This record gives sequence, C-alpha cells and structure tokens, in this order.
Amino acid sequence: MKSSLLVPCVLAFFAISACADEDAATVAAEHPMPPTKDAAADASAPGDDGATNEAAADATADSASEGSSGDGAQTEASSDAGSDGARREGGPGGDGGLVIGSDGAAKDASFQIKNPSGTNLLSFSDIRADCNAVNGATAGTFVMTCEEKTGTSAATYWSAVGPCRTVKVTFATSPTTGPTTDLTLAVVAKTAPAQGEAFVVYQESIDCTAANTNGWSVAQTGGTLKIDTRGDTGMNFTLANVPLAPSSAAGVVNQNAAGAFTLVGTGFSRLPFGIK
Repeated sequence: MKSSLLVPCVLAFFAISACADEDAATVAAEHPMPPTKDAAADASAPGDDGATNEAAADATADSASEGSSGDGAQTEASSDAGSDGARREGGPGGDGGLVIGSDGAAKDASFQIKNPSGTNLLSFSDIRADCNAVNGATAGTFVMTCEEKTGTSAATYWSAVGPCRTVKVTFATSPTTGPTTDLTLAVVAKTAPAQGEAFVVYQESIDCTAANTNGWSVAQTGGTLKIDTRGDTGMNFTLANVPLAPSSAAGVVNQNAAGAFTLVGTGFSRLPFGIK
C-alpha cells in the first residue's frame, strides 16, 4: 500500500519541477535583462590579441587624414605661401605687392612709378616723401633727398625698421642765381650734371639697411626737372618722365635690382637759407 502511494508522489514532484524550469526559460526569452556595466566593459575591452575596434580606429584615422590634407595640395600651398613670404621679407626686391605710404600723413612730395617692366620693386604704390635740399659740391649745385620711412623702433628712437624708399635728385643751376621760378633742367645719365642738368636716383629697402637695398638711376637722357616756384627757403618742383634702370653708379647701393620703370612726381623741398 505504501509503495503504491510513493511512486505517484515522486512522479508528481518531477512534473512540477519541469514546469517551473519551463516557465523561467519562457520569461527570460520574452523579457531579456539588459547587459550589466561589467558586461559592456568586457565587450569593448581589447581581446587577448589586442585587436579590439581596430577597424573603427582605421576608419577614423583615414577620415581625419583625408579631411586635413586630402591629396596634399592644401598643405603644400600653405607651406609655399609661408616660404614665399619669408623670402620676400628676408632680402631686397619684391613683387610690387606691398602697400607703402598710404597712412594719409602729410608729406612734402608724391612720386609715382609708371610702366614697370620686369622689376623686383617692393611696391607700386605712390611714394610719399619728405624732401630737403642741401648745397652740392660746387656753387649752384644742390642735392635734394626725398625720403619715405615706414616703422620705428622703441629701442632706438626714430630708427627705421620697416620699408623705406628714397628719391635723390642732384641738379645744377646758375652759381649766381641758384634755382629760379620756371627753370627747367634736362635729366641726364651722368652722376655729375652740368649747369641746366639733373641726375636722379631711386633706392628702396625692406628694412632700411644697405644689405637689403636696391638702386635704380637714369637709364638714358630723358625727362625733366622743373622748378615751379622758388621761395626764400624752399621750392615747388615737378619731375616728369624720368627713365630708370638698375644702377651701379658711385654712391648708389644696389644688391640685385632688376627691370626698368618711369618716375614722375611733384612736391615741395626745403632749400638752404641764404642762397641766391
């Protein structure tokens, strides 16, 4: 009797256990639990061979490389622009692209560069200069220097550190009268002009030092210097159509000037007090 009761009970117990296991599996399948932080970390952590996320890293590197340099043209262009600027800044000569003398300050004279051909000038902008004439080596001869400077240094007060450009005119007048109103002098290609003649020199420098200065002077006889009005201590003048070319004349500093151009200008210059 007892044996016959024990067997059904055991069978009933195993049936209930199986149903319980099946219900737990069904619940887990229908309602999966989210992965824990430790599991997520394990998924992103490198494997034993250290190759985790290798494809993603390669894709990111490729994208960054393409965005920053592409085919290399952008990088090369930036490098070339920097090196070109350094070359222009470090020595005499230039492509005419600098803008000099445009600060609006009052100056004695304004000169213009006309018809440049093959030049290595720093700038094609107007030369705005202060002019002063002094007595030359002989009676009736004067040297007028018109200078434009850009930039100063606090360390050496009023010393030029930027570009400077200079027009120097040596002209010979009557020893007894000196320059007179409406006097016109012929511009000639010789450093010691005779009475009624003038000689013109143009020099420029990126930093106002002799090591970085180029010089041009009269290429051939041509152009005029006219004394428009003569006063007690100054004169108004006009310089017209003076052809200039690289110069090796005495007193002209020239490192590597190239090309030719025509110089014109008008202005006022001081004269030594007490001349005839």
